[in-house]
Amino acid sequence: MASIGKTRMATEKATGVKIRMEALKKREGEAKSAMRVGVKMAAKTAPQLLASKLLCKKPNLSTNVSTNICTNTTTSMTSNISTTKEREKTDAVCVASVSTKNGSNRKIIVNKYYEGHKGPYFVCIDKMSANNARIAINQFDLSDLLLKQGISDIEEVARMGYGRCKIVCGSAECANGLVENSVFAAQGYSTRIFRHFVQKAGLIFGIPGHYSEEQLAELVTSDIPIEEIVRITRRDRASGERVPTGRVKLWFRGEQLPTKINFLYSKVEVKPFVQLIQCFRCFRFGHLAQHCKSGAKCFKCGQDHSKDIICSGLVCANCKGEHAATHPQCEARKSVRHSKVYDTGKPN
Repeated sequence: MASIGKTRMATEKATGVKIRMEALKKREGEAKSAMRVGVKMAAKTAPQLLASKLLCKKPNLSTNVSTNICTNTTTSMTSNISTTKEREKTDAVCVASVSTKNGSNRKIIVNKYYEGHKGPYFVCIDKMSANNARIAINQFDLSDLLLKQGISDIEEVARMGYGRCKIVCGSAECANGLVENSVFAAQGYSTRIFRHFVQKAGLIFGIPGHYSEEQLAELVTSDIPIEEIVRITRRDRASGERVPTGRVKLWFRGEQLPTKINFLYSKVEVKPFVQLIQCFRCFRFGHLAQHCKSGAKCFKCGQDHSKDIICSGLVCANCKGEHAATHPQCEARKSVRHSKVYDTGKPN
């Protein structure tokens, strides 16, 4: 009886994968047919507009932005995995525009806490100048503004640096309300819920490069909802173009990562994605050069000298090893990366 049950489960799983593959091929065939019909119609009515209207742009294989989907070739996906454009339309995010220093507008995605999020609920607030530059912030002035607004579900207001405070809220409603409150913007504050507060990023390895992000969205399943799939790319030295690697970045909803996801007939291990920030002024970790308050150092010898002076040897500015401060195998780099690894496992 046990063997019969296992055989039946294997058969049902294989049937499910086969159905998803057939549905994907069918949609691709329908999309190609629709494109051929569109080409014929456009050729009859406006030949001169054919190239500009129907030719899809080459996908942008950036390491941190999902590939754009040509509207003529892809229909809506049956899975809940979204692309960047689809993510902007969900309830958990909204789109806002901010002015940059050069006067142009930049679109940003404003994250919100999902319903059912277990916390903690963090909101980061920056003090901004008239030209949109971060300036010094006082946590007591910010606390006074929160009291005047009658916002009581606040557990802590902590200063995180020169121009940023972190507010710990007691509920998702309170945190989302801070982001939506226009009074803070009028007082020169910028409120943000960072994406890693509401989602966790993981990496899977060994995925063949011929699978597109749209195909992976159809074929990858997980116990924890996947919000976005991004193929990691690298720059080809010969051609200068970006080519896909075997690594795929997955954004999962909530506070934890699954240990494994299902891809075709296999279970693939999910490892935490850790984004390590290194200053290219002092070459320490955890901040950018524009916010660095330390003296400039040479990345080769770790000393403060002009570019005209030739270094006598390699000395890491962090671990004092015989290598440059940017070496990928630096022990200090490994230690910082290990300390930033997110918790994994399925939620209770």
